[in-house]
Amino acid sequence: MTAPDDLVQPFQVESMAAQGRLVRLGAAIDAILSAHSYPAPVAHLLGELMVVGAMLSGTLKRKGILTIQAHGDDAIRLLVADLTHDGKIRGYARFDEAAVAELTSGDDSRESLPVPRLLGGGRLVFTLNHGGSQRPYQGIVPLEGGTLAECAQAYFRQSVQSEAAFKIAVGRGEDGWRAGGLMLQRLARKGYQLQSGDADIVDVDEAWRRAVVLMGSCTNDELLSGGLHPHDLLYRLFNEDGVRVFRTEALRMECRCSRGRVQEVLGNFPKSEIAQMKIGDDVVVNCEFCNREYRFTPADIDHIFA
Repeated sequence: MTAPDDLVQPFQVESMAAQGRLVRLGAAIDAILSAHSYPAPVAHLLGELMVVGAMLSGTLKRKGILTIQAHGDDAIRLLVADLTHDGKIRGYARFDEAAVAELTSGDDSRESLPVPRLLGGGRLVFTLNHGGSQRPYQGIVPLEGGTLAECAQAYFRQSVQSEAAFKIAVGRGEDGWRAGGLMLQRLARKGYQLQSGDADIVDVDEAWRRAVVLMGSCTNDELLSGGLHPHDLLYRLFNEDGVRVFRTEALRMECRCSRGRVQEVLGNFPKSEIAQMKIGDDVVVNCEFCNREYRFTPADIDHIFA
């Protein structure tokens, strides 16, 4: 089988200890990280956040948008991962170039740095918006951990009140950026009934620990490999206990910006502030997500305010 990219593969360990999601990102993450000239540590951390978002996109059971923001007070000020119910993903980062350069001693090719060094004392904000009159759900937790995977585990422990484990890899090769990840969430045993052939006694704690250990044996190269099919990877990890896969969910980088939306935003600014956005005679706006440029002539601005 060929190894597909840009997908989420839901699965379940047959010991009934855990359900999970495997994420594989190729062209989609490369488009997001290559749209801006991010230093490698910034791109690496944004890639991790995009993987976390893809893992949690299963919370979108109907039309809506999941947004994850990592707010920092150090070199990185903001990371955003934005995902829709139909698989459109996008993201961006705001950071202090001088501060990042200082942390890397001028070597911005250094791939990764711990979360506390880049973001300082920050917080993770999860927003689930289904639109309409329904109020968005929002969860906020402090950034606790050296990696975003550890921060995501803390979010599950505090806000979801569920045990979860994450493994994430981001890397850049000859073909561009790639990212991958595995997430395990402990299954509740409430209402579970033994089936024919099942063991009479199941040590659920041991089964969960075993599933986490098996997931931890996965290497970064396996997560990032473009030649390893997701089904083959899951079989390698969990074949002794058995693993069941479900319908995959396709992902693609697609920005929702448009000239019309930018015009609406500009219409909410005082004309005096819009004048500060001018490059030459025109007002120029770049989308923070895809870096697309929107240019408005003086006549266009007059038309907006008319």
